[in-house]
Order: sequence, then C-alpha cells, then structure tokens
Amino acid sequence: MPDVKQKLIILGSYAFAEEIFDLAEDIGTFEIVAFAENWDRSRCETTLLGRPIIWVDDLATYGQDCLAICSIGSTRRAAFIQQVSAFGIGFATLRHPSAHVLSSAVIGDGCVLSINTIVASHATLGSHVILNRAATVGHHTTIEIMLRFLPVPTSPDELLWVMQPTSAWGPTCSKT
Repeated sequence: MPDVKQKLIILGSYAFAEEIFDLAEDIGTFEIVAFAENWDRSRCETTLLGRPIIWVDDLATYGQDCLAICSIGSTRRAAFIQQVSAFGIGFATLRHPSAHVLSSAVIGDGCVLSINTIVASHATLGSHVILNRAATVGHHTTIEIMLRFLPVPTSPDELLWVMQPTSAWGPTCSKT
C-alpha cells in the first residue's frame, strides 16, 4: 500500500515560496497542490513550479483535507495566516530532515525548520516561527509567534538585520 501524502498549500507565490516548496519536497510527506495568493490577483493567471496559483478566497474549495504553510516573510504574514485560519484550514509544520530538535523542545503549528537548524533542550517555538538555514535556538529559550531567524544573510536585503519580527502581535524572545 503506497504512503498517502498530506496535501499542502503554500501561502505566497514569490521567491521564498519556492524555497518552502523545496523543503516540503525534501521532507517527502507532503503533496504540494497549490500556491495561494492574497496580494496580487494577476499572479493567479499563472503557475509556479508546475502548481496552480489560486486566490485566497478559493481555498475553501480545497476542503479541510489540506494543510497550509506560510511563505511570506514580511509584516503581511500575520494577516494572511489569520485570513486562511478563518476558512478552518490547519497549518503544517515543516521540519527538514537535517533539522535537529531535542525531544523536550516544543514546536508550534506552522513553523518552518530549514536545513541544519537546531532547537535545543526545553526550547519552545510559538506558532509560525521561521528558522532559516542553520539557525540555532538555545536551551530553555521561548520564541513567541511570527518571528523569522536568519543566522547568516541569504540576500543583500537581509544584510540589514538578523532577526525580523513579522507581526504586530508583539513578538518576543525570552530565556526562561
């Protein structure tokens, strides 16, 4: 009997969406069925990586059997996640096979743990945290919702910051 893959919709249709696509493919347990857009409706007239780009309001037609993951790294991320949550769609957590998470760590829904990330003992990641390539979270650390960690700049734009809050919900980091 073949393994049944979880259907996944990637929220966003720009460069980071392509990286999320690759991460999900490497994980191997997801079937990426579409990308969803809520910013530029004209993008829905095209495809990305062979998958349709659908308008956010059409997500309801995909049913409750799909999960979503957000590939938006900007401050618009929280609003997109809230918009999709209103449809009753749940969120996947992507954990690359090379990511190392200790058994006492807690990972929230919608998180992305990219290549070679480490989450240490008794650390907690809130929902929708992005740990980009090789990011490390120390022991007994709590990271609230919607933060994006980039330990090494991945583009010229990212040279300006290492940690970017992506929500007006008051993201914080704390050592407990």
